[in-house]
Amino acid sequence: MKITKQLNNSICILALKKIRGMDVNKIYDLCHKYPTTVKIDMLFKPLLGIKGKGNNQSNLLYRIFKINCGLITWKECKQQAEKIIISTIKSGVKIISIIDKDFPKNIQNTKFKQKCILLYYKGDISIANSKCVAIIGARKPPACIESKVLAWTSSIAYQLAIKKYTVVSGLAIGCDTAGHIGCLNADGKTIAFLPGNLNSIYPKVNQELANRIVKNGGCLISEKGIYDKISKNGFIDRDRLQAMISDFIIVGYADNKCSTMFAVNNALKNSLPIYQSKFSKIKLNGQIKIWNMNL
Repeated sequence: MKITKQLNNSICILALKKIRGMDVNKIYDLCHKYPTTVKIDMLFKPLLGIKGKGNNQSNLLYRIFKINCGLITWKECKQQAEKIIISTIKSGVKIISIIDKDFPKNIQNTKFKQKCILLYYKGDISIANSKCVAIIGARKPPACIESKVLAWTSSIAYQLAIKKYTVVSGLAIGCDTAGHIGCLNADGKTIAFLPGNLNSIYPKVNQELANRIVKNGGCLISEKGIYDKISKNGFIDRDRLQAMISDFIIVGYADNKCSTMFAVNNALKNSLPIYQSKFSKIKLNGQIKIWNMNL
C-alpha cells in the first residue's frame, strides 16, 4: 500500500501515542508547535539509532524515549504504527490526524480541556466542518411520554436538516436514534460518534442505521482504533466530541442523573448554547432553555 502524506501524518501521531508519558494533550501541543511530520521527525531524529549525540534537547528526548517506550527507536515506533494504519485502511476504516488540513476545525481549534488528535471514520468527514447541532438524550425516556419525546426529537432533527444543519448524535437507542432518523428522513446528513471501534457497531441493533448514515453522505466517527475494545471511557469521549463539534445542543429528554449530562456539562464548560424539549427534566439554574424553532 502506498503511504500518502495524510497516512504518514496518522502514522506519526500513532507512534507518539506509543510513548508512555506522551498523553493526548501533550501530543496536541507538540503538533501545534511542530505542525508537520517532517518537523516532528527532525525533533526525534536522534532516536533513529544515534545514541548520545546531538544537542541537550535531543539527548533528553532520547533518555525519555528509552525509559518510557518498550521499543528501541523512533523508527521502530513508526514501523509498528504503520502496520496498524495499513490494517485499519484495509478493514474499510479511514483515519485523519490533527496535522491534516481536513481535520474538523471545531475539534482542531477547541478550547475543551481534553483534546483530540486522531479520528477514525467511515463516510464523508468533510461534513464535520459544516454547521452542526447535537441532538441527544436518554436511551429510555419515561414510558408515559416516550413516544412523544421520540416523535418530538425526530421532528426537530427533520426541521434542522431542512435548514441544512448536520445533525450530530451517538447512535444509541432512544433519542439518538430518533435524531438520526429524523435527519435522514429529510435527506439530510448526520454524524454518529461511536464509543467503540467502527468495525464493531454499538449497539448492534443499529448496524443498519449506521450503514444508512454512510450511504446517505453522512459519517461515523470514533477516537477508537480497530483493535480497541469498548469501555466506559469510550462513552464519555463520544459525548465530549458531540459537544466539541457542535454549534449548539438540543436534548430530547434527560434528567440530571442521565449519561447525557456528560455532553451537557462539556457544553456548559465551553459556553455552548443548550436547549431541551418541554418534556426534558434537566435543572441547571436557568442555564438551559426550552427549544423554540424560532431561536
